[in-house]
Amino acid sequence: MMDDERRAVDEINKAMRKMRDAAIDDGKDIYDRAEPDARWRPEDRFHQAKTLLDKARQDASHREDDPYLRSLQRDIVHHIDEARRAIDEAVSDALR
Repeated sequence: MMDDERRAVDEINKAMRKMRDAAIDDGKDIYDRAEPDARWRPEDRFHQAKTLLDKARQDASHREDDPYLRSLQRDIVHHIDEARRAIDEAVSDALR
């Protein structure tokens, strides 16, 4: 795995931990998850990851009144953006 891919996975994991914290604080069921889509082809992994990151960013960008949750939101969006940048760099490296 390339360094950019590792960085993207690390940022995604950081965002997911923050999302879990926000969900707990919001009283949501953190075990209610969609099943992974195992039909993705390996060559589509970057495109699919970016699509999912875009959806996660949109979900995390709603207006929040609670100052603590706003702070988590900022962290989540930051990690999502960093993961997306790392994926873009991985794609760029792969095309060289």
